[in-house]
Order: sequence, then C-alpha cells, then structure tokens
Amino acid sequence: GDAKAKEYAHTTQVAMETCSTENSTGSYTGCDLTALRAIEPTIPTTGVKVEANVPVGGYTIASTGSAGTFTIKREATGAVVFTCTVTSSNRGGCPGTGTAAGVWG
Repeated sequence: GDAKAKEYAHTTQVAMETCSTENSTGSYTGCDLTALRAIEPTIPTTGVKVEANVPVGGYTIASTGSAGTFTIKREATGAVVFTCTVTSSNRGGCPGTGTAAGVWG
C-alpha cells in the first residue's frame, strides 16, 4: 500500500544519507540500490528507484505504492522536497484533489 511506499521512501532516504557519510568524499556517488540495501536490507527489490547525484550534489528517490509514487528529492542546496503523484482519484495519502500532484512528508 501507500503507507508502505512512504515508509520505504523514508528508509531509503536514511540509507542514502548513511551511504554519503560513509563515502570518503561525502557525496552520493556509488549510492545505488545495491549499496543502500547493504546498509538497510528492508529496502525492497522492486518499487523503489534511486538516482544518486540527480540533481548533481543530491539525489532522487521514488517509491511506488498502490495509488501512486512518493518522491524525495534532495537538491544540491540541501533542500529536501517531498512530492507525490497519483494514478487515480484514490489519493492514497497524497494530499490534493483528483490526480494532481501533491506534497507530503
């Protein structure tokens, strides 16, 4: 469900920050799903997508649930943005109306 998708997004975010700390450069380079699962084995093998250094100096995590996708994006500035998109009017914990994107977190 969508509660699990949100949970997986947060869990992956914590693993991403841990991975960055463990890198001697402090960057997210090399923090792919394999590296993140080595840190946190509960990250599922499907439904979670990670892009290290997208945007440059940050990352994007997307976790898909039954109603849509929950995304955490860390900008190069350090700002973290939580967005969600839905595939139906069943918003599944994504604020807003209809199928419009929303902000969560």
